[in-house]
Amino acid sequence: MKTSLRKYLSLVMVLCVAFVCLFAVNVKAATELASVDFTTKSASHSAYTDAWKYGEWTVSGGANNSAGWAYVKMGGKSTNLTKYNDIYIASPIVTASATKVNVNVIAGSVAKTGMTATISLEVYSDAELSTKVDTVSAQTVTSAAQAFSFAPSSLTSWPANSYYKVVFNVTNTSTTNGIVWLDGISIEGEANVPTISVSGASNAEIGKQVALTATTQNTTSEVVWDSSDKSVATVANGVVTPLTMGTTTITAKLADDNSVSTSLTITVYPASGEISIAEALEICDFADGSQTPFDYTVTGEIVTIDYAYSSTNNNISVTISDGINELYLYKLTGGSDLAVGTKVKATGKLSLYNSTYELVYGEYEIVIDDTLAPVIESLNAINAKMSLGYKYTSYSETVVAADGVMKYSGDTTNMVAEENNAALVGLDVDKFTVTSTKKAATVEVGLNKDGSIRLYHDKDAQDGAELGIKTNDDSIIAKIVIEFDTTVNEFTVNGVDGSKEITEYNIDATSVVIKNVSATGQVRIKSISIYLEGSTATKNNYTFENADFRIRCGVDAAIDNIADSYGIRVTANGVSKSYDMTSDFWGEDADYVYATISLGDVLTNSDRLDAKFTVEAYIVVDGATYYSTSSTTYSVIDLVVEYYNNAETKEVVASLYDLLLEMGKIA
Repeated sequence: MKTSLRKYLSLVMVLCVAFVCLFAVNVKAATELASVDFTTKSASHSAYTDAWKYGEWTVSGGANNSAGWAYVKMGGKSTNLTKYNDIYIASPIVTASATKVNVNVIAGSVAKTGMTATISLEVYSDAELSTKVDTVSAQTVTSAAQAFSFAPSSLTSWPANSYYKVVFNVTNTSTTNGIVWLDGISIEGEANVPTISVSGASNAEIGKQVALTATTQNTTSEVVWDSSDKSVATVANGVVTPLTMGTTTITAKLADDNSVSTSLTITVYPASGEISIAEALEICDFADGSQTPFDYTVTGEIVTIDYAYSSTNNNISVTISDGINELYLYKLTGGSDLAVGTKVKATGKLSLYNSTYELVYGEYEIVIDDTLAPVIESLNAINAKMSLGYKYTSYSETVVAADGVMKYSGDTTNMVAEENNAALVGLDVDKFTVTSTKKAATVEVGLNKDGSIRLYHDKDAQDGAELGIKTNDDSIIAKIVIEFDTTVNEFTVNGVDGSKEITEYNIDATSVVIKNVSATGQVRIKSISIYLEGSTATKNNYTFENADFRIRCGVDAAIDNIADSYGIRVTANGVSKSYDMTSDFWGEDADYVYATISLGDVLTNSDRLDAKFTVEAYIVVDGATYYSTSSTTYSVIDLVVEYYNNAETKEVVASLYDLLLEMGKIA
């Protein structure tokens, strides 16, 4: 529960830092957006076979008898309709979104026999009326007065900056002009009114100004700024000057209408950077359950290790003190070199969590007193004073050698169907042919960058991938020895069930096929050794019966004058061994104190040649442990090669070098 809450608090903090205020008031109100009133007779036209302007509106296929009527009649005689049937009234651009179009038809329409008419609405996004936004179904006109209303059919409202086309679909077999009579059209919607919004950071640091941006719409008014608590922060022209820790509300208003306003709450924190633990506690109190949006750096001595260093999570939790005040450092990154008494400088975010004052998820550096600095520097000279010593016994036996070893090394890929893949897996292409048949599996035999050869499965028919090996000269394969990887499901060798526990398979044929017959998973193979019938190939198999490799390390003898204790730490395969050189050392001279370490303390006999080990020095002063800031990683083979390539030390390791060369450990 504690972890989940911490994640929640972190999320809250992030959201607060990125918060942008976008409040607005009095946004829209229903109103008439545009209209045309033909009763005013402000323009005149007599023909029914063209388009003309009535104010900003376009009338096409209609007339008002050269202003003789207080209305327009749409659609002429049947002879005119034959020549000209593009009958509509179109609006100018309407800059606000609309929800209704009203068409007022007066009595007298479709009064003659042979007249019919419907009215529909089309909405466009361009003045050319080519890009249609919406179409509203037609309504039928009668001879009575009617008020037609059209609402959006595929939208909740028509968008701003649209054009409206009232379309008249008419027929007329009479000899009389004028089929539909109307005196006006109006468009209703939500008119834009002045708005204001403010964007900018909601957190600020003392002494660091923050610029807010005010955005206004539908107004040319200036913006007036104000701060509710001018002791916390002032504001001028949108620039906030933080003064003290606290919160204040910044308000932006339109100068010509103070009712149009918005506000943003700004929280002011002390400037990020180095502060005392006492100041950190004060900030924690202010932040309360939230994490500060800014990082702070505090220095103190570790008084308790609350949660020991975890290599899995790579963190540690400790409490530091300045002698009076204490602060909990929660999950510092790293920490393997920290101990009670170590002085650290930690940087992170502050919080008050469950009544605990803490710095969370921070980074740190160890603080070294001036008197200790030369001593710490001397630790880094350790790797210049290393020498290798060893003793070993070994034996060899002559064993039958494989005529070919299939093993993969390279990037992840797949074998190629119907081709010889021998070269991909380290076999002689003149001697062997290696094939892949995916069968019902999804892909061919896989070659993974971890070195495994992977036969994929078929979950339905257990008819998975096949790996084939054949001799090109029809030599008999006497046997194969398979080295399996960790994942091994059901498989067959030449049709006979195999097992991970069985590594050697008698073949007695010129070819062998290994097949995945599992329904659940892969068969992974590290290597396949191939032995031919009648082969006389042999090799010497060398084994170390006992091997003790020792590293002689030196540190500056001046350490003895100041350190409580000092020594060497060796780490291999996650295991560390410390050698205290204060009382137990191998030798000394005027400048250096030496210790001899045995790799047997951290490495098993089987991996002492290849395994990497890291050597570093340490000192303990006033109960605090300091490790060398640099270290070197070696293996025995690395050191043997290094010594062999140095004329002064070549003879010291010559016999071991020759043995490793014969074993194939050195290329």
